[in-house]
Amino acid sequence: MEAVGKIRSRGFEGARSAAQAAGQGLGQLGSQFGNFGAGMGQLGGQFGQFGQGLGSLGTQMGQMGTNFAGLGTTGQSNLMNQINMLNKQGGTSRGIQDDMFKSQYDAATSLSQEPGNRLGILGGVLQRLLPSTGVETTFGNEAGVNSLAGLLKLLGAIE
Repeated sequence: MEAVGKIRSRGFEGARSAAQAAGQGLGQLGSQFGNFGAGMGQLGGQFGQFGQGLGSLGTQMGQMGTNFAGLGTTGQSNLMNQINMLNKQGGTSRGIQDDMFKSQYDAATSLSQEPGNRLGILGGVLQRLLPSTGVETTFGNEAGVNSLAGLLKLLGAIE
């Protein structure tokens, strides 16, 4: 029986030693899972920071888009101001040119009318120099004459 007790004692020691080894292995595995979980937590935190960075980048890109839109609006406004200024200058230039052409037309008209004006003045002078006479001529029908019947007779419409 002693032999059975020794076998039992060795079996218990082996089982206890195996259980301790298994417990240590499980402890190490638990520790590794803990380290893995901590690493995953750190990775999650880094993903969170990455997401915040992307959000910040998105906000900055939106602000940059707004700035470009403002720049485009300013450029368009400045272009419209330039167009309006050129349009106003063109109107002023047209006005000056119209005045110039009007002056040329008035001068040419005056020069073309000058001989006639001289002749008119000369005619007035000559008219004052000539004696004036008065002759009056009147045409009319004699009493009792039908002018319509005379016209129809002349045309051969009646006899």
